Amino acid sequence: MKIVGLLALLLGLQLAASLLLVPALLGAFWVKKKVCRMDGEKWEAYFRRIRPGGWLLRLFAVFLPPLLLVSGGGYFLFRAFSFPHPLGLAAFTFCLGLARAAWKILRYRPELAAKLERLR
Repeated sequence: MKIVGLLALLLGLQLAASLLLVPALLGAFWVKKKVCRMDGEKWEAYFRRIRPGGWLLRLFAVFLPPLLLVSGGGYFLFRAFSFPHPLGLAAFTFCLGLARAAWKILRYRPELAAKLERLR
């Protein structure tokens, strides 16, 4: 029964990291706007300059802080539910999130690249 709880917790943490990607992405755009004093023309030039591979790399980079946050919170959850080796499980959560994100980006890369190229 403890294995089912562990799997449910791991899946829940992965879902939480995915849900936190949206505010992290919006926050990254907000910081870019404030730091670089972006207006409509600058945004247009910025979006045209970036290749689809660059977008995917940026998306992956923006996903790292929410994944770290969720993995850190997972440590306390694993400890609270008395799972053995909570630090190892938190590290596994982070590695699982990285692998999941990389797999999705690699799997859907042609489709994503085509959609991003159409937006250019």
